[in-house]
Amino acid sequence: MNSLAPPVPYDLALRGLLAIALVVAGAMLLPLTNSAYDLFVDEYYYLACADRLSWGYVDHPPFSIAVLTIWTQVFGDSLLALRTPPILAFSSLIVITGIMAHRLGAKPYVQLLAGGLIPLITAINVIFGFYSMNAFELCFWSLSLLLMIELVRRQNPNYWIALGVLAGLAVLNKHSSAFFYGALFLGLLLSSARSLLWHKQVLWAAGVGLLVVAPHLYWQWQNDWISLEFYHSLDIKNVDTPPLKAIGSQLVSVNIGLVPIILLGLCYLFSTKSMKPYRFIGYGFLLLFSLMIFSNQSRPDRIMGIYPVLIALGVIGLDHWVEHWQRWLAQWQQRLHLNRPVEVVVGWIELIAFKLRLRRLFLFWRQRWLLVSFIGFPVFVFLFALPITHTLLPPNWAAAYGKALGVAPKMQVNEDDSGLPLWLSFRLNWRGPVEAVSDIYQRLSPDEQAHTVVVTADYANSGAVEYYSKDLPLPKAYGAHMSYYLWGPPPADTTTVITTRYTEQQLQPFFADIQLMASVECQYCSAFRQVTPVYLVREPKMGYEEIWLGLRRLY
Repeated sequence: MNSLAPPVPYDLALRGLLAIALVVAGAMLLPLTNSAYDLFVDEYYYLACADRLSWGYVDHPPFSIAVLTIWTQVFGDSLLALRTPPILAFSSLIVITGIMAHRLGAKPYVQLLAGGLIPLITAINVIFGFYSMNAFELCFWSLSLLLMIELVRRQNPNYWIALGVLAGLAVLNKHSSAFFYGALFLGLLLSSARSLLWHKQVLWAAGVGLLVVAPHLYWQWQNDWISLEFYHSLDIKNVDTPPLKAIGSQLVSVNIGLVPIILLGLCYLFSTKSMKPYRFIGYGFLLLFSLMIFSNQSRPDRIMGIYPVLIALGVIGLDHWVEHWQRWLAQWQQRLHLNRPVEVVVGWIELIAFKLRLRRLFLFWRQRWLLVSFIGFPVFVFLFALPITHTLLPPNWAAAYGKALGVAPKMQVNEDDSGLPLWLSFRLNWRGPVEAVSDIYQRLSPDEQAHTVVVTADYANSGAVEYYSKDLPLPKAYGAHMSYYLWGPPPADTTTVITTRYTEQQLQPFFADIQLMASVECQYCSAFRQVTPVYLVREPKMGYEEIWLGLRRLY
């Protein structure tokens, strides 16, 4: 079939992209050497989910958990093992972005620039800094966009089937991906390539995608669509963010230095005739951006997966306009007889570069000086934010740096600005409360230990108890938070409960004997974790099934 756009005329710079990806992967390993930080809050929970493989969980679908189950069975659950999958996903995203640039007609060095700019996105450095479904989501989005570009470029509706499988897996990884695919569908409907929607393969793709997601939908039906209740509670907990503040959060999260490149990408997309078939990307972005801004969301990372393709378009457009600008400048230099003075200055700079063994780099800069200079600002912003996007500094230094910059965003109503961003503070002192529980547990008699459990107020503490039980004597962990609620309640013959993060007022309706045994402090944690009370409670006032329902209502 005939293509809407001409064939890609340039070679794919795959080796260079792989080299950039390898360098980034190696750099991402460096923060793991900082022993001041534990696992991230969600990683304890995901490991607990991986031990209970299912077709669904309260707050997320099963794909990332299935991957984690297989991965930990082979490589274990050490910090290095947990961080390797997101690092590999990060490297993959760099390569995918370069390939997207190639398919959109970028020259080899432009492909390298497109892939090389991805690590400069501020929020992406945070997302790929720990194991979560968010790392896979960005790759699913970019892979889907690559297939959509190929679908439009080749005018081959058979790509729809692969897109259906990819969309099903993406939704099976994270529910919010459904909004991305909906935005792409509407974007295609608004674009000149809408004729691609009138093929039977679209129905086949929808059927395949639904088939992939069907087991998870059945699980949701069996559990009374429990995830909908979770998302409703999340809307209540998230900070209400007005549109202007939400736009500001987007600018900071993307890297404000990359914003001009992204805007150039949108301008190039909507103003260049050869890009007309691909304008569904721009329409999809505008729909997602509007949804993010006007829904008052406090999570700017929700649409990060759409930015890599816009950066690729921005670099392509910048290169395209630089060529035109250079030709125009050369003409004016000749008209104004400025060629000789300019050549003298450039000659001296070239001589200095030759003496410093930088001549090849200078020659490239001389040919594309505006293009290269344009990326200097985002590099500066990236380096400026680096101490608080990764675990490079001790917590006290990182907190002082973050407080000076004012970059500890408040995303939930129970958080405060302690100076240390939550993606760093949520890696601190999870072992401390667990050690306190272990100490209390060992003081009990063997008979009482046999009927003792731990009940924590959040999934992270429950997961931490399970994680550190490998080297600490601990009872079985329970919790009424997230999927831990489905894995409870404790056995009916439980006589003694050790609790963490519950207050005495919260426990009084359920237990008659409540003793405060320890208070674990964490200076640089969020406000609700700066003091973690540990109670020993006995004499339940009701059955544990009733207690379980009551504890759940606290959320």
